Amino acid sequence: MASVETLEAIVELQTTELTRLLRERDRLEAWVERLMEQAEREQVLRQQMQATIDRLVENTGVISRPPAIASANDAVRRLAASERRYRALAGAVGHLVTALSRRHAGRPA
Repeated sequence: MASVETLEAIVELQTTELTRLLRERDRLEAWVERLMEQAEREQVLRQQMQATIDRLVENTGVISRPPAIASANDAVRRLAASERRYRALAGAVGHLVTALSRRHAGRPA
């Protein structure tokens, strides 16, 4: 009987740990989602700022940039934004993997 009680205790502990890890995963996923949304908002604001600057340049009579340069600059901005989002997501996943690895270190599989 002692082994059944031991197994029940182990199952209960593992269930509790699984529940906690699932909550932690949900929290981290929400955090990553917030980071992604923030990066998207930042990109929109950057685009709005660039459009405002372009309008100001046009209104002041200053010669605007050639379309090829403007297009290249836009591509560079989009690439930089994508790289920032990737780094944020990769960092968050790395933190999650590290946290889960630490919690399971030393435990039998």
